[in-house]
Amino acid sequence: TGVANNSNISRQLMAGNYSDRDNITIEVRPYDGTTNGTAKNSTSFFQICLNPYDGITLTIDTILCAGTYNIADPGSNGVIISGANNINITCDGTRLVGTASGYGIYIGTYDFNIVKGCIVEKYSVGSYMERTGHNETFVNNTFLSNPKGITVQASAGTGTSSHNNITNNTFFNSSTSSIIFSTDSNNNQVWGNRFLGTSSSYSGIYDDGTNNNFCVNNLYGNYYDTLINYGSSSIS
Repeated sequence: TGVANNSNISRQLMAGNYSDRDNITIEVRPYDGTTNGTAKNSTSFFQICLNPYDGITLTIDTILCAGTYNIADPGSNGVIISGANNINITCDGTRLVGTASGYGIYIGTYDFNIVKGCIVEKYSVGSYMERTGHNETFVNNTFLSNPKGITVQASAGTGTSSHNNITNNTFFNSSTSSIIFSTDSNNNQVWGNRFLGTSSSYSGIYDDGTNNNFCVNNLYGNYYDTLINYGSSSIS
């Protein structure tokens, strides 16, 4: 009762085995306050989300469930680990809170991964991208009180990490640097991000790579508040 026309109705399903984005049919009987009307069917779909835990390796597109998850990463292998190329890691109101060590999200040598909408807090590195990863995208994430927000790690002789896109993220209180590009981290795009801090000890971007772009077409740059310290960072 009391449901308007064309309304969306959510209902928790019974426990069982379901597949992500399966079609289901729901029988709806209009009720006019006195009697039930003729049953009508409505086809819909549901999405399965995954509760995160330390060391979970993802090999397919995954939605992480909403909520705050206090998860330590004592082995520094990553709470969320990418284990394949071309996967989307989507946080649906997901907040990962560490214990000031380890990695919140670890992207290894796989390519074309997208990390979207995550809140990553109190890890030694919010997200760590290892050596030969390319064409990764970080969009609409928030990195809170991680000494290093995102580290793009590459070393001469062991491979490059290039053509990654870091867009529309927020970095707050990164005591070392919000984004770090090591040697041979090249041709990366960084724009539309916000770098915020509570004192001048917090840093913006450290760039030891080449051809990294922090302003797209000389129009779309990044925002740095007045408390961000650039003294130990190379920003171009």
